[in-house]
Amino acid sequence: MERAKPTAIDRATALRYMGASGWQPDDATTALLDRAEKVILSAATPRAAVRRLPRGVFPPPELDCGADLTRHLQGCDAVLLMAATLGSQVDSLLRRLELTDIATAAAADALSSVLLEQVCDELEAEWRSHFAAEHLYLTGRYAPGYGDCPLDGERVGEMVYIDMINRARKYVHIITPYLILDGELETALRFAAERGVDVHLILPGKPDKWFAYALAKTHYKALLSSGVKISEWTPGFTHAKVMVADGREAVVGTINLDYRSLYLHFECGVWMSESSAVRQVREDFLATLEKCEEISLEDAQRFSRRRRIKNAFLRAFAPLF
Repeated sequence: MERAKPTAIDRATALRYMGASGWQPDDATTALLDRAEKVILSAATPRAAVRRLPRGVFPPPELDCGADLTRHLQGCDAVLLMAATLGSQVDSLLRRLELTDIATAAAADALSSVLLEQVCDELEAEWRSHFAAEHLYLTGRYAPGYGDCPLDGERVGEMVYIDMINRARKYVHIITPYLILDGELETALRFAAERGVDVHLILPGKPDKWFAYALAKTHYKALLSSGVKISEWTPGFTHAKVMVADGREAVVGTINLDYRSLYLHFECGVWMSESSAVRQVREDFLATLEKCEEISLEDAQRFSRRRRIKNAFLRAFAPLF
């Protein structure tokens, strides 16, 4: 359902997201925030979905959601599931700003995150009022997962990925729409394969952006030569961001294996350990793999000279993508 768009975005929270909590912005920063807020509010089309479920239905008994959620729902008779989005135009706007105006992009990214929280806050307030009329109490929101802020100097998303790769003993299976690696992550993948771990990546067989697709190809030869397996999903473009290792742990979220997600974007992910959901993630990977074509080292070595030159040129600008 469509939601009313807030007329303003909470600046204090946006500054906190940008690592400037409690700071009084100067004129230049205020002008930057004004500009970013205007474009975000113009692009946003908030929508939300709400479902009320009996407590016995969610979470399903076969899905281990962990002790935190169990404690949060203790004593509850029902569960209210909420999901919200600002619309695809905001995502497109942020990508465009990252290529043209990185300062506005950083401010707009923080402001859009705050705007989404405001949409959820208003939705929660409506339902809280509704339940109060029924003499029912609504607990606070529970949002599982972890966040990755590009302004705090902590590369949480990349460190979680690298830690899983380094600790894997049997396999690391990954689905990612983009593959633009820094040296540390590429080395972790290659070293895991070289020590006998089954490292297998699924990437799109058809691109949504030609330059990101071409940059992914620049990693093929090095990865394949170390024993990493690469498959392309032939039906088209896959946008999943998934990593599962050894049947013990998995990550599902928004974090791509590229510079934008790992260094620039505000991201979130759910890390699961010793949960039945890990098995489901693994099964989804295997089902996706059935519709893939595996790329061999010989395939990568047959790239034309023109493509290799173009890819080498693009590789020099990889951090911009």
